[in-house]
Amino acid sequence: MCGLAFVLPVGLLGCDASEGAGGGSDGMKGTTGGSSGGTGTTMEPCELPQDEAAPATGATITIRNETSVVQYVLPNIGSCESQQLVLGVDGLGTNLPYEGQPIDGCRSPSLCNIGCSDGSYPGIALAPGASTEVPWDGRVWIEDPIPAACGDEDVCGPDAPVGSSAPFRCRRATSVQGMGFTVTARITSQCDPNDTAIVECDCPSGACPISVYDLEAPTPERQVSASGTFPEDVVIVID
Repeated sequence: MCGLAFVLPVGLLGCDASEGAGGGSDGMKGTTGGSSGGTGTTMEPCELPQDEAAPATGATITIRNETSVVQYVLPNIGSCESQQLVLGVDGLGTNLPYEGQPIDGCRSPSLCNIGCSDGSYPGIALAPGASTEVPWDGRVWIEDPIPAACGDEDVCGPDAPVGSSAPFRCRRATSVQGMGFTVTARITSQCDPNDTAIVECDCPSGACPISVYDLEAPTPERQVSASGTFPEDVVIVID
């Protein structure tokens, strides 16, 4: 029964090299061997989902404050990470990761050991008339199932912490060339300097970095969106 070794941690089955002439090799999950030296049947190798290359041309998303007061662009906070904007792509879904490999990326070193703690996330304060630009390489990260042929060590690697186990799904990068998209900024004009929800309320001019604490993050007063077709540049206007 050594061919089932992928479902239990190494060493629990107690098999030795002499059991079955067709023992599995590195990168394969499960090989059945005949006791008399038959050829056996080999399953497919573990092949994790591949990231697609970014399009040759990226897009720029501009957020512009056309009001007479400072506006705070709140980060879009997920379970352990944040992004500046909420991004949706036609046919792929809403609120998709787009700012580089997420922690649950198929080749992320933290895929099998995801953990995070409460903390602050970066946002932007925009003074009246100011704007900021968010570059985008034209990829989003979508979920794919991890193939059944992949065992824990195939996914997590030999240096993963003891007890690490592979998830059932991970994210891979896919190009959105020629696809429609919508980006949304989460906006508030309220910032209390005596409150710890937003740090650095002052923004006398231009674009100023702020920190937003996830457990105390204010509810946005409104959400402002812009749409386009990649690689079209778009402008989110706060007015």
